[in-house]
Amino acid sequence: MPVGQNSRRVSLTFFNRQNVLDTLVATATYSILALDRTRITGSFQVRGTVVDQSGAPVANAQINLETGTDFSLPNGTANDGSFFFSIPRHSKWMLKASKQGYRDAYAFIDTASDAPYQLRLFPSQNQIAQYQQVQAINTDIGFWQGDVTKDEQSILLAQGMEIWPNESLRAQSKLFSYRLDGTKVWEYNMGHDAWGVSVSRDGRYAAYAQKHSTNPELGLLDASTGNLIWKLPLSIQNF
Repeated sequence: MPVGQNSRRVSLTFFNRQNVLDTLVATATYSILALDRTRITGSFQVRGTVVDQSGAPVANAQINLETGTDFSLPNGTANDGSFFFSIPRHSKWMLKASKQGYRDAYAFIDTASDAPYQLRLFPSQNQIAQYQQVQAINTDIGFWQGDVTKDEQSILLAQGMEIWPNESLRAQSKLFSYRLDGTKVWEYNMGHDAWGVSVSRDGRYAAYAQKHSTNPELGLLDASTGNLIWKLPLSIQNF
């Protein structure tokens, strides 16, 4: 389809099943505006400012002009928080303002109005997590359940996978205790993958729920040594 305004016509013919000569024809003509993604420009002007919760301008915020599909036209705000676009009129244009440390703000564009827009950014309640890899563990079985002690000094990890290549590998599933510096404290062979693991509030006990198809069980371990304290058949009565 060439860039620019394009016209298309749709025609539908309806037949009467009892009389094929009795027909009804409905036609409709519609227009499609095809844009060059590399050069979006037009006579319609979109302008506005990005401010914070107090109304102060937000400089260097990312401001994107979007159409609700996979297309996005990026821009940035000036020191006074202002932005400007020259675009063709389109009923689906939407503004998105974003900046690290803030929640994104949105506004739908009214192509019948030339009024400026103001997008207000509020601080994000979720801080971006910072992490550093301290230990890498290579295993034939992945980890899919875990818990951390209340003092955040140890982590309990249970092996498991959604799809197993064979049952013999599944029978090798273990429960591990690690220090947060990557030091392994102990490991315990559960005989099957666990569907739930937990550490007690005082950090003294580690529990697991193992869901074997014929012999499911609950187990309680000493969290400091990994020694088994007891295990019981998993049933409705004790779970």
